[in-house]
Amino acid sequence: MFGTHLYESFSEPADRVFFPAQKAEFPHSYSPQMNQRVVNCYKNSFRMMDRVVAPLLRDDCVVIVVGDHGESLLDDGTNIHGTRLSRVQNMTPALIHYPGVTPRKIDCPTMHADILPTLLSVLNVPVTPSDVFDGVDLATVDEQELAERSFVTCAVVGGTSIMTWLRKPPRLRIPMCVPRPEGL
Repeated sequence: MFGTHLYESFSEPADRVFFPAQKAEFPHSYSPQMNQRVVNCYKNSFRMMDRVVAPLLRDDCVVIVVGDHGESLLDDGTNIHGTRLSRVQNMTPALIHYPGVTPRKIDCPTMHADILPTLLSVLNVPVTPSDVFDGVDLATVDEQELAERSFVTCAVVGGTSIMTWLRKPPRLRIPMCVPRPEGL
């Protein structure tokens, strides 16, 4: 579901309470003057997502909602994603709800690779060996382990591959292929 993508078609009329809201017909790289209308479009989409997801937050459902990327909305000086290795473009919200667990808010960085080990743990599916995943079980991991994890972020901007190490370099489990610069 593209629930929070900014296009008007991803919200229903009853959810459109923030005005003025940008219509779907606009360039992805928009003028700063359009920003509040684009933000309102996102806010309307979030209202729809809240309405759609809320009934699923029951004791007989496992619900996982996660974003695919952050969106700048001029918070980092740009108005489209995939342009910077910034906090707003690399952070995505996630909600994992499952029966019988007290809600937990995690403020440390996590990654999409944490979703599968968490889901398998919630469903009581045994996994061996236990370190087969790059991600961790967010239901049981402690704050210290989360705080000590390492991440790498990549972006392709103008044909250049950029890598940023956060914290210490992680142990890579699979080969990483990066094109060799010309002349080497």
